[in-house]
Amino acid sequence: MSGFMNHVTRKVAVDIFWRLSTWMAWCLPFYIGFFIIEHFVPQIQIDLNFFDGTIQSAKVYMLVVGIILALSVPGAYIRNGVTRKNMFNGVFIGMSCTVGVLSLVVQILYGLSLWIFGNEFGQSNGLSQIYHNQFLSLFLIFFLLCVIYFAIGWLIGLAFSRYGFLSGMFSIALSIVLVGLSEYFWNSYMKLPWRLDLLMSWLPDTQILFVTGFVGSAVILALLIALLHMMIRRMPIKP
Repeated sequence: MSGFMNHVTRKVAVDIFWRLSTWMAWCLPFYIGFFIIEHFVPQIQIDLNFFDGTIQSAKVYMLVVGIILALSVPGAYIRNGVTRKNMFNGVFIGMSCTVGVLSLVVQILYGLSLWIFGNEFGQSNGLSQIYHNQFLSLFLIFFLLCVIYFAIGWLIGLAFSRYGFLSGMFSIALSIVLVGLSEYFWNSYMKLPWRLDLLMSWLPDTQILFVTGFVGSAVILALLIALLHMMIRRMPIKP
């Protein structure tokens, strides 16, 4: 059986899902505790609400997780008879499911934080302010950015561990560009070509920003997946 979701791929996906979920279960309570404490300690001044703070932390977390998995997972699975294709598909499916659960949990906790603490603070240009009360949009933004940062982390880890120092440095340079683009797509109003501008003129500004951000992120993610797939196919496996 060689389909996208065969038995081996499912086993890898479940393994990755439980591994990342366990790490997430350890990390998330610390951030929740810090968020609660900052409301009662005047000396802690952080101008971010729960969602904006969480997404910044989650992006760094997923970047680090991507690097860690790139250093350990590919060789371990392949040496145990898992094909590169099954390993690659399983890792991305398991990671995507974990990020989906995390995004859902964050939306629930964000809603609770608004109900308990209100929305009296937070950066005016933060994503939660731009997409105020648009929980589906925030869910998708959180999901896409976390997956992109994971893929970037995996790219850096693979480049250093399997292809050497120069390739690793090039991957960092490329990652900086991709991170900058992904942040730009979600936080800036882009000048659209005039035909698209006319086509989308009936949409509110926030929906135009969401569409351009979604399309831009999808292109970046597709580029990363294609690049990672090529690297996985050609990478040497060290004993």
